[in-house]
Amino acid sequence: MPGPARPSSPRQPAPAPAAGAPTLALLVGVAAISSAAILTRASASDPLLVALWRLLLAALLLLPAALARHGSGALRLGRQALPTLASGLALAVHFAAWNRSLLLTSVASSVTLVTVHPVFILLWDAWRLRRPAPATAWWGSALAVVGSGLVGGADWGLSPRALQGDLLALLGALAMAAYLLLGRRVRGEAEALPYSVVVYLTASAALAAFLVVSGRPLLPLGAREWALMAGLAVGPTIFGHTLFSWALGFLPAQLVSVSILGEPVGAGLLAWLLLGERPSPGAVAGDLLILAGIALSLQRPGRAGAATRRAPRLATAPGPGGSGAAARSRPGSLPDQGQG
Repeated sequence: MPGPARPSSPRQPAPAPAAGAPTLALLVGVAAISSAAILTRASASDPLLVALWRLLLAALLLLPAALARHGSGALRLGRQALPTLASGLALAVHFAAWNRSLLLTSVASSVTLVTVHPVFILLWDAWRLRRPAPATAWWGSALAVVGSGLVGGADWGLSPRALQGDLLALLGALAMAAYLLLGRRVRGEAEALPYSVVVYLTASAALAAFLVVSGRPLLPLGAREWALMAGLAVGPTIFGHTLFSWALGFLPAQLVSVSILGEPVGAGLLAWLLLGERPSPGAVAGDLLILAGIALSLQRPGRAGAATRRAPRLATAPGPGGSGAAARSRPGSLPDQGQG
């Protein structure tokens, strides 16, 4: 006769990460997304097709690890399923809106407007959470956004076509802010690895639907294109966006958001070293402002932003995360040169 069933023991939260680990994850993530510009510029494919396959390949690469760690229920996020799907849709909207924006308005206008997402996060927290951010966060975000504008150039336009592009860039910024805010919410209860897989699958499905509706191809042509997209999946996506998602479990969303604006600094350095593209004095000044803004944002009071998050119940090791979003773009650059 079988004995009484043993009660299942509750799953205990994983220990908190080592001091400085989330900040290190941000640094690695920014370095990883900085390679997106180089890899995307080398591709001859539609930028949205590049975004689709970098996300889909990243999801497929992460899926075995998620299944090995969590079994068949790896992608069941419970009550966080809807926010996770919404986060994936927001990431897809960011890619679609910003890439289109760069075809309609100036690079400077598009880059500056799409990088205001840290300001949107600060405004949301001040309104919804009724907890104004410290002055250092506002000033740091402002410096980083101005720096992104300088990196982009000074070719602002005022035509109706440019206005449409500007509005799309703002939509891209709103979508990036929503992506990070939803990620902060989900990461309070879910692990980074399954969350990232679902987000990437959702975003790639939405981008695929957009390409089908617009009558554009769904498959890249040639081994070289596949290799470039695989590189984007492993670098900027897995070691970029996924690390950002992991860091959202421990750091304020605004800090993660403004850190992403460090991408043009790394992208400019890589373009100089690998492609021989010497940055202009304006771009150098912009890079310095971005770095100053990020450094200022790091100078937060010890408990600032602590209530905007909860430690993940099941924190995972940093997983392997255009659109990318802060861009070092110039006229003639491919649209996907920004924000990872």
